[in-house]
Amino acid sequence: RDIRPILQAHCAPCHTKDDAEPPAALVLDDTADYDGLPGDYARLAADESARWGIPPLVKVGDQPAWRQSNASRYVRKFQSRRSLLMWKVFGARLDGWTNEDHPTETVPGDANTLPEGAEVGEADLDFNGSIMPPPASGVTPLSEDQKMTLARWIDLGCPINLGEGTDNEDYGWFLDDLRPTLAIGSPRPGENPAPLTEFLIGVADAYSGVNLATLSVTADFEVESRAAGVNLSDLFTPAGDGVLTLPLSNPISAVFTGTLNVEIADHQGNITRVRRSFHVKPDVGEGEGEGEGEGEGEGEGEGEGEGEGEGEGEGEGETEKPFAWLGCAAHPVESSAAERIQPGYTAVGDILMACVMVALISALLTPRPRK
Repeated sequence: RDIRPILQAHCAPCHTKDDAEPPAALVLDDTADYDGLPGDYARLAADESARWGIPPLVKVGDQPAWRQSNASRYVRKFQSRRSLLMWKVFGARLDGWTNEDHPTETVPGDANTLPEGAEVGEADLDFNGSIMPPPASGVTPLSEDQKMTLARWIDLGCPINLGEGTDNEDYGWFLDDLRPTLAIGSPRPGENPAPLTEFLIGVADAYSGVNLATLSVTADFEVESRAAGVNLSDLFTPAGDGVLTLPLSNPISAVFTGTLNVEIADHQGNITRVRRSFHVKPDVGEGEGEGEGEGEGEGEGEGEGEGEGEGEGEGEGETEKPFAWLGCAAHPVESSAAERIQPGYTAVGDILMACVMVALISALLTPRPRK
């Protein structure tokens, strides 16, 4: 899908099976099947036993074999900088060595042409010639993006998707092996303020996509006249951007504890499950209120009852202090500047007094030099 078009457009015009002696004995337009692999891929990325082209110097038994992670003369898997294919594509050796750092045979594939005294195990490939395709060949050069695509392909281990175009095209190297994202926005885990007015779910999958038909939502309590354990997914409506919502016709306002179980799959079949335990707690305030309810102890000011009271309270009772979430109470607007800064003066005085006490104690405990 990604590599063959590059090879066919920029390499196969010269490296063709129609040529009796293709350059470097490399053919890149042969797509016939060889042991389950197409010929172009087999020559580049699955030729460890040196079936094609120029053989390696190393032999296993009597048979030549490419060593380490070399998949062929041209590709070393997971190491694009050490791959001859990339040297030719970029027009330079990329592994940090030079041709002189390792001995190389003068006739490719012939160990007898190594420099005198050189060991086969020390030999390495050289970069010779020019960039590919050759500038005078008339073939369009590769773009930088195409070169980097080849590099990434090698660094990933030369993946190939043999299922493309078949009944199994969803499996293989390009398998979607990541589960979809599933989040429950409402109810939140743990405590939720009353009233709880809706169930809110978010789903996403950037590969094979979310399969909404697999959505399952169950609760251990009755929802919208459906018994506990019955699937509620058909009651949810899309709200855009993968958000699904279920407004509750009877919001949960009283003290309540429950559990939701949600699951969904992508089109590959990967499943994500979320179990959400929560409880609802009514917000019992001390400020203005209407109706019947339970008071909180003895109130301050007018309008607050003692204990359990009825009626409408509209007095000047104690209300939630602004900035209470900061751990401090804001001073009333009508308070004077002296009142607002008095606590600061008190704190400074305490600090100064503490410093004086420390100095006195230190002076008393320090031994005096003898005369």
